[in-house]
Amino acid sequence: TFQEFFAAFYLRCQLIKKEISTNSIAANRKYRHELKEENKNVDEKLATALGASLQTEAILVSSVKVDETLA
Repeated sequence: TFQEFFAAFYLRCQLIKKEISTNSIAANRKYRHELKEENKNVDEKLATALGASLQTEAILVSSVKVDETLA
């Protein structure tokens, strides 16, 4: 859900800023389960977005090569 995504995002930001440690998250079963579930969703969304970006880039590169060949 929207709320779970931002809760996980907030924890990730805290980890990056070293405000909390992975050990403190690992010690809390609630965090472990919730992050595991949310990471599945984030990974799927990221993979979908990344796939679309790679396809767009491949099309752009192909069109440049065609233009160079025709020039």
